[in-house]
Amino acid sequence: MPSSGNPIIVFAVWPAANGPEKDANQPNVPLLDPIAVLRGGRFHDLPGFDDRDEKVRDAAYDDFEKRYFAPGSRYPFFLHGARSGNLVVKEPVGVSCISTTASVELPRLLPRDEQGLALTSPSGLGSHPDRDAAATAADRAAFLNAASSYLVSKGLQKAATASMRVIDIRSLYLGGQWTRALVGSIILRRKDALHTLFLVLTEKDGQLITSLGSYYKATDVEDGTDSVDEIFLSHFDFYNDGIDEIVTTSYYYESWDYTIYKYQDGAWKTVYHGGGGGC
Repeated sequence: MPSSGNPIIVFAVWPAANGPEKDANQPNVPLLDPIAVLRGGRFHDLPGFDDRDEKVRDAAYDDFEKRYFAPGSRYPFFLHGARSGNLVVKEPVGVSCISTTASVELPRLLPRDEQGLALTSPSGLGSHPDRDAAATAADRAAFLNAASSYLVSKGLQKAATASMRVIDIRSLYLGGQWTRALVGSIILRRKDALHTLFLVLTEKDGQLITSLGSYYKATDVEDGTDSVDEIFLSHFDFYNDGIDEIVTTSYYYESWDYTIYKYQDGAWKTVYHGGGGGC
């Protein structure tokens, strides 16, 4: 279990020029974005960050930046559930109307399609060697077939896998009873709607089965004002129980937030949803 002592801030680490808004004006440097506070074995919103009073919210942002984004601050950096040195905070950098982010220097190059995690302290948390692997052609085929079946379960006519746009497919080591898991997202465009799907496939009796699915339907096909794209961010053993939690980012029309899934009682369950920013 996580330490019951000082609260631990969990951050998302974005690669250069590839943050949530994917804005050409975003600084071409890696960025740090707070997700949540881990305290007493539970995830919590950052105090004041979601307050409706603008003055209270601004004061919370200012206090957070002074405390955690001081230039030179160093935090443990994790990629694929494994410790990968320390990152160094450079300075606070705004990327949207409402957000609190900072530019950082990373101990290693982070590719544009990778995101990592950082913590104010790893005390009481789990870590393991990097055992993730590149998804194979067979993995991709299995994932798309599972996605097609999941969409049928939601009432859609069976879609050819070739008609799905793959956002991402990854092969992960999550620990526990699984030697590997597949995670990823797809978009299926129809004339009257956009269908987006985030899936987790895990092994059971030598077969990959769908153990988590998040499905969204958007009817504003032209502008996507009601769209939700949930994308895999990273994984980490926050509870030090031998099974990594899965962290995702959800992108909306003009905002983003985060979800943390934990495997418990035989199923993946949401243990946190929040954070992020937008306009």
